Amino acid sequence: MLKNLFSSILFVGCGLCAHGQQLPLVYDQEHTGKHFPTPDMPGYDQLPECRELPESQYPEVEAFLDKFLLGKPTDTDNIQISVLK
Repeated sequence: MLKNLFSSILFVGCGLCAHGQQLPLVYDQEHTGKHFPTPDMPGYDQLPECRELPESQYPEVEAFLDKFLLGKPTDTDNIQISVLK
């Protein structure tokens, strides 16, 4: 509760301080992160082993991916295409 209150006060305070300031639409230099070192990524054989999902969760995960990530495929049988000039 106290953490949420502190976050809210900080958020409102930052908003009041930034009131009237406009962000630039174009920057002089792009921040590419070149000065940061490349992180060491583990190899495939060093990745942790993940257990498979129970069979009952496959339809649930598939439905979630269809709805929020992939979307349902469009029915192309009823599409009419015409050229406009």
